[in-house]
Amino acid sequence: MADALREVGFAGDVVIESFTPAVTSIAGAVRLWRPVAPDQDTIAREGTEFVRKLLG
Repeated sequence: MADALREVGFAGDVVIESFTPAVTSIAGAVRLWRPVAPDQDTIAREGTEFVRKLLG
């Protein structure tokens, strides 16, 4: 993903979605059936760190 964004000269924002199965309306729509993290804050924190390393 990072290489493709660089290749096309993308300079916009990159975002992550941080929701857990506790958000039932979204979880059902995306078929999220198992916990991916203890809470939404953890998803946001760890996801942000991952994206920064990937695009850094």
